[in-house]
Amino acid sequence: MAGEPINLYELEAICEQTLPLNEWDYVAGGATDEITLSRTRSVFDHIALRPRMLAGIPDADLSVSVLGQRIGLPFMLSPCGSHKRAHEDGELASARAAAAAGTILAVSANCSYAPD
Repeated sequence: MAGEPINLYELEAICEQTLPLNEWDYVAGGATDEITLSRTRSVFDHIALRPRMLAGIPDADLSVSVLGQRIGLPFMLSPCGSHKRAHEDGELASARAAAAAGTILAVSANCSYAPD
């Protein structure tokens, strides 16, 4: 695969090649029979994004208000635990990435750090 990944499947392939096997199994798997993982993937497989629709709208405002806090994108990073299994900075790195993208990270009860 040359260059940057252009979709989640390419990013997933890079992660599978990069992470140690036990960490990859944890990140890629789901709880018990993985039915939620399977259904979620099925839903996302049917969503088609057409970025060309926004061509010619240079100042489109995608920001929304979530619990009184303004964020730059209409989505957040959902909670999942044990980010340190994929990166040494864990949820801190995820929170920084979310902030850089203009959104927020919802923290899991299984966070690698105390929320304070």
